[in-house]
Parts: sequence; C-alpha cells; structure tokens
Amino acid sequence: MQLTTDVLQRRLDEIAASGLLTREETEDVLALLAPTFPAAAALTRAESVHLHVRVDDVAAVRASLAALGEAENEKPGYVKLRAEGGVHLIVSSIEVAEDDRVATLPRRARPHLDHVGIDLRDASPPSREAFDAVATRAEHASWRAVHQ
Repeated sequence: MQLTTDVLQRRLDEIAASGLLTREETEDVLALLAPTFPAAAALTRAESVHLHVRVDDVAAVRASLAALGEAENEKPGYVKLRAEGGVHLIVSSIEVAEDDRVATLPRRARPHLDHVGIDLRDASPPSREAFDAVATRAEHASWRAVHQ
C-alpha cells in the first residue's frame, strides 16, 4: 500500500465529521507521513493502517458508523470498519490498551484517538528491517511500546 496524504486526509475528514476525531488528532495522524516520523519506512511497506478510537458506548454510535466503512469484525463494545484506501477504523469501549489496566492513570475524555496501528503483513527482510527500526526509533524517542 502506498498511503498518500490525499487518501489519509479524506479519511480523517470523514471520521472527524462524525465527531470521533478532533482537529489536533487529525493533525497528529497526518504527521505520520512526514519523512522524519520514526515509522516512516514501515508506512511505505504497510498493507493498511487503522485508527483506533475509544468511545463510551459503541452501541450508541453504531448507526453513525455505517457511512465510515463496512464492518469487518464486530462484537459487543468493538467494531472494526474496513474502507477503501487502506485506512480502517476501529471503535471500541472495551479495555484494549495497557493504560486501561493502570488504575492510577486518569481516564481520558471520550471519544479520543487511542492509537494508530500499522499493518505489516509482508514478512520479507526489508519489511522486517522496517519493523525493527520502528521499535529502535521509538525507544530513542522515549515512547512506550507494547509488542503484540
């Protein structure tokens, strides 16, 4: 996949129009395409990316999600929507992040962008190198990381 600014901007505009992303969050996601972004090389090899948005109640927003993609995976408190262009949306209210399990952390207001996932399915040496480089650059940037 070759993720482009036009495709990403269009998708972000759709999601923001639904009230699920703020202007700051959309700007942060657009920064993924900057050549200086630590995962820039991995993004050029990605099959797709997903934007994971946390909400209080998926059922309460489910009807408004129909215009944002086709449900690929759905269960109570979680829906993954596939869309053309390789920029997919996950909306959930269930615990999925390590931060959810830390009782001393304040709970962020919802909806909010929880994370952006980069889907590297190609197991070739160049993809592995790009993947490994993300972890190294993230460590140097003092980002917290959880490997899946």
